[in-house]
Amino acid sequence: MKLLKGLGFALVLFYMVIFIGVNFVTVGVDNDKKEETTKEIQRYELLD
Repeated sequence: MKLLKGLGFALVLFYMVIFIGVNFVTVGVDNDKKEETTKEIQRYELLD
């Protein structure tokens, strides 16, 4: 039973690390897209 508890705890930690990592990656991608859109908006304003 102790082994199972240890494995369960390790799995929970593992999933938390993956979840946090995925969140950071998606946030980073969102920020990059926002920067691109602001650059595009500025470009359109210059064209006008």
